[in-house]
Amino acid sequence: MQFSRAATLWATVLTLSGIFSAIPLVLADDERTTAKDVYESQPDMFQEKLKAFVLSAEAHFTSVSLGELQALPELIQVEGGDWNYKSMYLVVLTTDGIVFAHGEDPSKNFTSVINDVDDNGEEVVKEIIAVAGGEEGGFVEYTWDDPSTDEDVNPRTCYAILTAHPQYPREFVIVGGYHHNVVSTDEEPESPEVSAMDVRDRETLKAFVKSAKAHAESLTESIRINEFRGSQWRFESVYIFILNDEGVIRWHGANADLVGQDLSGLEDAVTGSLFTLEIIEAATSGGGYVEYHFDDPSVEGDEDHTSPKVTYAETFTSPLPNLFPDQNLIIASGFYARHQVALDFAHFANGGGITSDIVVVNVGSSAVRPNIYFYDNQGHLIDPDSVVGVMEQGLEVTSYGALTLQEEIPSLGEVTISTHGRGELATGSVKVVSDGSNSPIGGVLRFDLAGVGVAGVGASQPVQDAIFPARRADDGINTGVALRNLSESDLALTCHLMKDGQELDDKTVNLPANGQDAKFIDQIFSGSDTSDFTGSVRCSVSSGAQKFTAVALELDATNGIFTTLPVVPVSR
Repeated sequence: MQFSRAATLWATVLTLSGIFSAIPLVLADDERTTAKDVYESQPDMFQEKLKAFVLSAEAHFTSVSLGELQALPELIQVEGGDWNYKSMYLVVLTTDGIVFAHGEDPSKNFTSVINDVDDNGEEVVKEIIAVAGGEEGGFVEYTWDDPSTDEDVNPRTCYAILTAHPQYPREFVIVGGYHHNVVSTDEEPESPEVSAMDVRDRETLKAFVKSAKAHAESLTESIRINEFRGSQWRFESVYIFILNDEGVIRWHGANADLVGQDLSGLEDAVTGSLFTLEIIEAATSGGGYVEYHFDDPSVEGDEDHTSPKVTYAETFTSPLPNLFPDQNLIIASGFYARHQVALDFAHFANGGGITSDIVVVNVGSSAVRPNIYFYDNQGHLIDPDSVVGVMEQGLEVTSYGALTLQEEIPSLGEVTISTHGRGELATGSVKVVSDGSNSPIGGVLRFDLAGVGVAGVGASQPVQDAIFPARRADDGINTGVALRNLSESDLALTCHLMKDGQELDDKTVNLPANGQDAKFIDQIFSGSDTSDFTGSVRCSVSSGAQKFTAVALELDATNGIFTTLPVVPVSR
């Protein structure tokens, strides 16, 4: 027969009851009864050892800090440790049957098992919770047929105890017992629309944080905040963290030791900026992104130089007064830019006789389903339906504004997506982001100008300083350039009109966060005579470490020539 997941969870809860004791009792390591002690005990000593195991866990865990308590789910899963040995492990439950920590299967964490039954149909979890409330807890017998062995011994026994941490206003049940292949009768928690595994760019990051905010504001039980440790909310370097408006960490999905620490003074190792304060400002200004450098836990050796990171943050109010000591809170998450495989095209155009084709090639060994984003000059997302025939080309639009394919691009395959050309002229930039597999992609964007010709440009490279050839003549030849800001803050570029290496004029081009501007050289340098000019234009970041991309085109309307010009980095 199968032992319900609730029973297993109860066993864990009983084992961990010491975490929540009102009066902590600290045992020396040599006095502690471990999971191995129970597993190797003789039959006539099993119940005595099992009870001692759960009480040892209670004594230990009630003496730890709240930060260490948050790390409990990971601690009891350590095979060979004091609390987990082969088929003996702990399960910790809330008094309403929610799994706080499961020693064998972390996917069961934060799920409800209150209605679980054993092989005889007995509501074993409810019984465990009732028995745990006794003066020293108690034993519960249940029936479970282990499908992996013909030598089952039934009924089986677990031990459970009700306890509470001195600094945590909630009782828990710690349960200790043998391995059980439990099956829950309750529904699994609802998955977020965008999970941690789905985060690969700023738009999916924003959708992820908004989902987390909605989940946090809907909590009816304090313990369920730890659902953010589940696989839907944490994947590799993507996790949720919560802080107050003064920079004190209140919850952290990756490092529980940071809880309670004031991080307002943390400096970016590269720029020196106080990025925690920037996160607070972005959140309290209605939600926003912050770029900074931080230690990537998945990269060894970057502790000193750190890795570039993008964080999105919003404010929220906790619905539970006892969950956090503050009401003004900020919820955030981020991803490391080095994990992103993307193509940036500094310019696209649609309408007024112009169309753009986006060609994406999968150069990786696995199939890929990229996201394609269209941005206007101000850096805001453009609805793909307004520039692309979505249904006509068999495409889809995600809830967070990305254009994507209904089918994956196979290895070494390619796909072309065309704008429809209808309506007034719309311009901006395009970003193509590979999927979670980070399969490498390549591509080109083709401009088709009716009556003039076609020109194709490759993806633009991030630079801080770049130069390109330029010319203009009265017979119709002119040079245009599109400049796109890659950062999450406003950017000032200084562009120089040059001939034979000498500067003739300079102008400042201001770009909003993620924004773009496209002009002909006579529009940029309106104060100079460019009616018969051959030379170059150099654009560079005025100050700071921000980067931009650029694409330059030459138009000869008289002779019907439309040409891409090289943009050469002076400094990346």
